[in-house]
Amino acid sequence: MLAKKNWPKILALAFVVLYLLYKSCLGGEVASLDTDLIHNRPWVERIALNPREHVHGMIFREEGKGASFFGSRYQLEVSLFDWKVSGEKLSVHYLQKDERVEYRARVWACEAPRPFDLCLEMTNGGKATKLYSRTGWKIGSSDELPRYISGEAN
Repeated sequence: MLAKKNWPKILALAFVVLYLLYKSCLGGEVASLDTDLIHNRPWVERIALNPREHVHGMIFREEGKGASFFGSRYQLEVSLFDWKVSGEKLSVHYLQKDERVEYRARVWACEAPRPFDLCLEMTNGGKATKLYSRTGWKIGSSDELPRYISGEAN
């Protein structure tokens, strides 16, 4: 039987083994968000089926400024925010409410509902928000934003 004085050594050894397994299997590094995929493109929850249907979305500008929007083609509510990324944490400071929210986030090229090909998932307090975008929707690129994002006709 093991003496009581050996337990701290055994526990320490177990922690070392677990740590080494973690480093070898997972690389030991904190995942980092690909901000090139996040910034300068509109992210929406879905495509509106008609001009009066409300949709939530966000835009993260490269310089750390952004906007959260909820609305239809005829009505729009916009909240401005500051944002920054640290590892897989996305920190958003909603300026009007002076509210700071920290999300665990991930962004990736995905098989999403048409016409999307990019996914952004933000989780806070067990609640997940999933937004979609397209590779060609980069703001400031030569690609044209779709009419329902740019506010053109109909």
